[in-house]
Amino acid sequence: MGEEISPRQTFARFKHFTEHEAAQSMTSLLPIIKQQADQYQRWTERAGEPNSPLNTVELNVYRLHASELEVLKPVLIWLHEPGSNHHQTVIDGVVNACESWVMRRVLTRLGTSDLGRVVADLIKSHRQIASENLTGAVRSYLTRLNATSTYWPGDEQVIEEIKTQPVYRRFKRGRLRVFLEAIEDHLRGFTGAKPLGNERVARVGYPIEHLMPQKWEANWPVENPFEQENRRDHIHRLGNLTLLTQALNGKVSNGPWLGDNGKRALIDTHDVFLLNRRLRDISGQGWTEQQIDDRTLALIECLLLTWPVPEGHVGKVKDQPAGPTASVTLKQLASAGLLIPGTELRSRAGNWKDIPAIVNNDASLSLDGQRFTTPSGAGHYLRKGATNGWHFWLLPDGQRLSVLRDEFLLGRQRPNVSLDA
Repeated sequence: MGEEISPRQTFARFKHFTEHEAAQSMTSLLPIIKQQADQYQRWTERAGEPNSPLNTVELNVYRLHASELEVLKPVLIWLHEPGSNHHQTVIDGVVNACESWVMRRVLTRLGTSDLGRVVADLIKSHRQIASENLTGAVRSYLTRLNATSTYWPGDEQVIEEIKTQPVYRRFKRGRLRVFLEAIEDHLRGFTGAKPLGNERVARVGYPIEHLMPQKWEANWPVENPFEQENRRDHIHRLGNLTLLTQALNGKVSNGPWLGDNGKRALIDTHDVFLLNRRLRDISGQGWTEQQIDDRTLALIECLLLTWPVPEGHVGKVKDQPAGPTASVTLKQLASAGLLIPGTELRSRAGNWKDIPAIVNNDASLSLDGQRFTTPSGAGHYLRKGATNGWHFWLLPDGQRLSVLRDEFLLGRQRPNVSLDA
């Protein structure tokens, strides 16, 4: 349908679709659902096979599942709808663009909660695009996103965000492993038009190892407090991380870098990852903070090539607030004709009462016999805890209340606006 539908609304929305909107009967609809379910199962099972060669869609399923993200599944189903007949290059182009959009937002630690709305709109607005124009249209759509909650970050932002960050602490292990696997795959030649290597890295949950160990004091001494602080600041950066087999990871652990049984010699002798191939050449005198910085930039470049953006795209944001000069309120939405009295708002799914919030004539909200002037206040009452009401309350069509706030901000064309909680 090209709509964002909450889990709570799924059954009712599907029932309405089958009774009033579907062009076919349930008898003809069920085989289509079965066909898509079988295909979805094949993707999932293939993505779970650690050594199988994966196509673009299967790899996308694996990467987003390992990153605990499911936002692009509707795009995959849409591209493979019965009768769509898209060429594989078209499907690959759309999936790669969408994956880059999502993964770059993850890399720069931007929110993903509003991406479902964009995915729904992307599907709805591109259904009638000719197949030969679809990849370009989707890329163009994603590059035009300019809100903080949805835009596609450019190269410069990715570099600036990651180059000094303690990524080992900032990212969940599954996401960080996906980044390192993507780098290894790139080094094996899997980001070009045709693969240059024989196989991708096995997706078996290889341990993430610190080249300069977390417990460095015993075998990696430094002379003064300044050097100690600088070392602690570098330990968890991307350039100090790699993948190793479980056995080799346990063997090198916190040992010294140099020597016959040091990390450098053991990795050079027993390791097969291209991630580690150049370590011997660049670290003959020891593994230093400067080498961590250099390797960080080299690995970031691999990520940028794995998840590229169209040439010239920089990822501009137009809604970034410069200072608190005004607030967006429910009354303003009502005055602008965006929020209609009598509208029934439903909460997102959760372990709380399914009580609607009704918009009053004065733009306040009535909930369980109580009156609230802000969506967050109503959400706090229902959840018994701090709540961002703009994302908690859903409009009758399933979209977040924040959609109306965004429309209002764009309509006012005022860059210096802070948002009422």
